[in-house]
Amino acid sequence: MELGCRTITDTNGFAGLTDAWSRLAQSAVESNPFYGPSFLLPLLEECGWPAGLEIWLIAPRSDPSQIVGLFPFHRRRFGPGNALHVIAPFTRGRHGAREIDIDLGLPLIDGACVDAVLDALLNRLNKIFWPPTAIEWFGVPGDGAFFRALQARLIAQGQPTLNLGGWERALFRPAADPAKFLADVVSKRRSKDLAQSRRQIERSGGPLSFEVLAHDADPLPWITAYVGMEAGGWKGTEGTDIGATPGGLRFFTRSLTEMHAAGLAVAYQLSAGGIPIAQTWLLTGADRNVAMAWKMAYDDTYRKMSPGLLMQIDALGMLHARAASLREIDSCAAPNHPMWSWFWPARRQLQHLIVAPRGPLNALLVRIAVSVRSWRQRNAAARAGAQEQGHET
Repeated sequence: MELGCRTITDTNGFAGLTDAWSRLAQSAVESNPFYGPSFLLPLLEECGWPAGLEIWLIAPRSDPSQIVGLFPFHRRRFGPGNALHVIAPFTRGRHGAREIDIDLGLPLIDGACVDAVLDALLNRLNKIFWPPTAIEWFGVPGDGAFFRALQARLIAQGQPTLNLGGWERALFRPAADPAKFLADVVSKRRSKDLAQSRRQIERSGGPLSFEVLAHDADPLPWITAYVGMEAGGWKGTEGTDIGATPGGLRFFTRSLTEMHAAGLAVAYQLSAGGIPIAQTWLLTGADRNVAMAWKMAYDDTYRKMSPGLLMQIDALGMLHARAASLREIDSCAAPNHPMWSWFWPARRQLQHLIVAPRGPLNALLVRIAVSVRSWRQRNAAARAGAQEQGHET
């Protein structure tokens, strides 16, 4: 089967491809709910197509409507004099609306033809003569089938590659004994403080209750409650809450409604006196083995009483009960997050590397660009350290 690669640069390019896209999401070697049609398509249609976004589709030349690879890339200038262009996974904080988080740079690849799809992708990269272009890959799980296959194809194809390491973030893995899991992560002192917080909330807000959004329930009241909590907290103050823009609100409502109906989104919340004070949404891919803790919000009125942590503690029983189908939950949190880093002790390693086209010139440009960036980062860190030392004195 000969594969070709074509580029989509606006939502019109998806016409007639939604069913094939859904099939690809179901057959992907590793799932990514952020790149499925129930998330990415509403995002692009409701919030607009971000400048520089290119979606590379891999399909058989004999039948371009049968997609076997989907790679959302963002193109930007990079390196000395901006001579080098870089395409990187379409992820959080870099390209789209500020209030939309995408926390995984994992492409969708049909599990039956992973090597062929990667070869088609690299062949397309190698044919780009001008401007010099490289793929900066980040946010890819280092222990997954995709990254292992990518490493093998990079070696086989002789692609110049720079491994920039990566980072790790908190991960939940179900334990055999949920009670022991809780006892291991929550110290006696912290448990005492949290019990006091529960009593404080109940005195001011009423009895606490933990709830899970049922599959046959209407998700709209939950979505509305979440939007209100974000708007009333620090994100609302900064203008980065999900309802900050009409497009963001339409996307959030549409995407979660579609994913909940398909069994790809579940929510749970903590309520005081029947009023939600904290809520979390989990998104899964079609295989439902790995979930992404995509959104969490809480009522800022109770901020000092840790309503989000109280909710996560109450959720542990439910999460462990789903262990038969749900293998792990990615926190989507920053490294060393003040809550997730200790509450969910397992870790997910995310990789960061640059892949250049074959040829000495491109490989040299990438090395120079990375060296210049490292030099700038060291200087910025040194200046920040000097300023901090000056404040201390």
